[in-house]
This record gives sequence, structure tokens and C-alpha cells, in this order.
Amino acid sequence: MRVVERPTGDHRWRILRVSLGLVVVALGIAGFVGLADAASEGDGLAAFDPQLTADFVAHRRAPLSTVASAVTFLGEVPVLSILTVIAALLLRAGTRRWQPGIILIVGMLGAAGLTYGLKVLIGRHRPGADVVLGHVNHGFSFPSGHSLSSAVFFASWPACCGSRARPGSRSSSARQSRS
Repeated sequence: MRVVERPTGDHRWRILRVSLGLVVVALGIAGFVGLADAASEGDGLAAFDPQLTADFVAHRRAPLSTVASAVTFLGEVPVLSILTVIAALLLRAGTRRWQPGIILIVGMLGAAGLTYGLKVLIGRHRPGADVVLGHVNHGFSFPSGHSLSSAVFFASWPACCGSRARPGSRSSSARQSRS
């Protein structure tokens, strides 16, 4: 006869964390689907875009435009690519393992692929040259590659840093004995 053990407090906490994570993911997907639908049809929140854009352009000031350009620069593909490689190497140096850095790199590649695929699928055009500061890109605008890639990078890197215990160290051994 097989004895079924009751979940311990630590096990319950893990179940709760996973469950909450799944709820957050489900809500995020539902929100994204709603925004994607609105963006492709021009209704919902997307219906406010023309007026919002006109208001922002009318109140545009040089100091804020400089700040916006700097923040946008941090989300550029070349900048995030360099940051990803540096972060992956730092993770390797700190953990003596390749896995955290590879997870970060795969996450960033996944974000790039997802962004490209969704942009082609949704097909929302970018604003015209009359409202854009700097170089005008003629590709699709939704979802934002800057936002998704930045979110993946700035969320994944700290998460990968959480696994920084070196193999064979006391904290690493303690983690393995608890598993």
C-alpha cells in the first residue's frame, strides 16, 4: 500500500507561487489579446491613439524629448544585444555555470521572435513622419519590440542572478539537500 504524504508548508508555498504565476500569465495573455484586437481593428483603447498622439505632439518639449530618446535608446536591439552578452558573461563569472546566461539569451531571442511574428500577424502601421522624432521606421508598430525585449531583459537578468550560488558551495549544497 502506498502512503501519500501531506504537502509540507514549503511545498504549499511553492504550489501557491506557481498558481499565482499562472494567474498572472493568464491575465497578461488576456490583456494582450484584447490590446492586439483593438490595435488591429482600431477600436477599444486604440481608438484614443489619434487624439493622444496629437496632444503629445502639441505639448512636446525639448528636455522631455531628450529623456524619451535616451530611454528609447536603451531598448534598441544593438544596445540590448550588447547588454545581454555582458550580462550572460557576468552570470557565468558569478555562478561558474553557463545555464543562467543561456536562459537569458534564449529569453531574449524568444522575445525577438515573438515580437517579429506578432508584428507581422497584427500588421499595425507606425505613425507617420509628422509625429516621429528622428529616424522614421516603416515597419509595423505593435507589439513594441522595445517594451517586450526590455521587460524580458530587465526581469530575466535578476531572476537568473537568483541562481548565483556556486556549485559545491554551502548554499548550493543546502539547496540540493532540500530538493
